[in-house]
Amino acid sequence: MRRTLYLSAFALLALSVATSCNDNKRAKNYNEQTTVDDQALDFIKSTYKTGLAEIKAAKIAQANSKNPRVLGFAKMIIVDHSTADSELKKLADKKYITFSDTIIELSHQNMLDSIAELQGQAFDVAYINMMVNDNDTTIRMFEDATGNHTKAVRNFAKKTLPVLKMHQDSAQAIAKSIK
Repeated sequence: MRRTLYLSAFALLALSVATSCNDNKRAKNYNEQTTVDDQALDFIKSTYKTGLAEIKAAKIAQANSKNPRVLGFAKMIIVDHSTADSELKKLADKKYITFSDTIIELSHQNMLDSIAELQGQAFDVAYINMMVNDNDTTIRMFEDATGNHTKAVRNFAKKTLPVLKMHQDSAQAIAKSIK
C-alpha cells in the first residue's frame, strides 16, 4: 500500500513538473503566467515581429529609394509602427509576456535581405509589393483579433486596424503609380 502511494505521488509530481516545463506562457517571474490565452499570445508576438520587420524594411527604403512617395511611405511606416510596437510592448508587459526586441521571422528576414540589394525603380517595386502583401496578411490578423477574448488585445486591434488599412491604401496607390 505504501509503495503504491509513493508511486502515485511520484507520478503526480513528474506530471506536474512536465506540464509546467512545457508551459509556453511562462513570464519574467516564474511564479507568474501571462493573463492571455494562446490566441492572444500568438497575436501579440507575431504582431510585434511583423512591426519590427516593417520598420526595418522602411529603413532600407530610406536608404535605397529616391522616389518621394516611397520615402514618405517609409517615414509613415517607421512612425506608425514604432508607436504601435511601443503600445504593444506596454500591453505585453502588463500581461506578463516577454519577447526579444530583435526577433524577426526568417521569412521576413529573407525578404529584407532580397530587397536590400536593390536600388531605384527595382527596389521601389519590390518594397511596395512586399508592403502590400504583408499588409494584407496583417489586416486579416488584426480583423481576427478584434474578436479576441482579452479586452486589451481586442482594443489594440480595433485602434490599430484603421491605421493599417490606411497603410494598405497608400501602398496600393504607390504600387499603381510605379509599375
